[in-house]
Amino acid sequence: MKKQEFIKLAEKYADGHCTPEEEQVVEAFFNKLQERELGWEWNEVEKRRLRMLYKIRKGIAAGESKPKEDHSLPWYRIAGIAASAALLVGTVLFCYFNFGNEKYTEEIAMRGERREITLKDGSTVYLNAESSLRFPEHFSDTREVVLRGEAFFEVARDPDRPFVVKTGKLETRVLGTSFNINAYSEGEVRVSVNTGKVRVADTRPSGGKVVLTKNEQVRYREDSGEFVVSGTDSDKYNAWTDDIIIMEDDTLREVADVLEKWFDVEITFASEALEKKTITGKYTGSSLRDILESIKFLKQVDYRFVDQGKIEITEMSNKQKPKPM
Repeated sequence: MKKQEFIKLAEKYADGHCTPEEEQVVEAFFNKLQERELGWEWNEVEKRRLRMLYKIRKGIAAGESKPKEDHSLPWYRIAGIAASAALLVGTVLFCYFNFGNEKYTEEIAMRGERREITLKDGSTVYLNAESSLRFPEHFSDTREVVLRGEAFFEVARDPDRPFVVKTGKLETRVLGTSFNINAYSEGEVRVSVNTGKVRVADTRPSGGKVVLTKNEQVRYREDSGEFVVSGTDSDKYNAWTDDIIIMEDDTLREVADVLEKWFDVEITFASEALEKKTITGKYTGSSLRDILESIKFLKQVDYRFVDQGKIEITEMSNKQKPKPM
């Protein structure tokens, strides 16, 4: 969802004109804001304003749920609430779409969603689930974007205008190439190069930098400023753009993190030992249930849907385990 779309939806929400489905979208946003899971950059003042907008609507809804009591607000109170909501929405719009004289767009892929974005310079960005990309309406001498989460970039070559991706303290700079950036983990970023050459630098005064070429990957730790470069098959790191999940000796907890983002679910484990089990496999265009069934068979575990969108991984009972040949 684009920010412009959300702003319009927030206005409808404040006025009480959203459909039940639209209300779920808005409330999910505020839940993510509360849990600090959303990629947008909110300062504390703006967070308080957004929460106030949410409370205004929830307060009105609470009043609407008591039909036998007449607590109607005077017209001037209603007008005041509407004006406050409009002011709050307008403030968000100003803060996030106008930086100086430059206007920005932010594309967001929610859980269970992946997006393909074509920038005005001809570059293509594949945005993975639970990620966001912010970029100016018009590129200047430098094509600079801000990423949270994970994305694969196919950058249009332009020798006169470097393409720069900012992820926290890290800056990835190219002229024309393809590469994947994974910044899901707090304090750690992985950059994998498919084609061309990429320079990755810590933007702090004492920060280091590395240059990567095809089939090289760097792991960067923000706390230490350390760069660890290794050779790799970079295609596997952007396999997700082709709807492929690759597991290579990953723990079930790591696999669950991926499935949660891809399928918009919550996965818990009955024990820590289950989380630490490792698995290797490749799934192309598979459904969630197919993947869970495969994990169940390979790792001798079980799973159950405890609620809508909530899954628990449990030990397999002795009766369920296949008998030795």
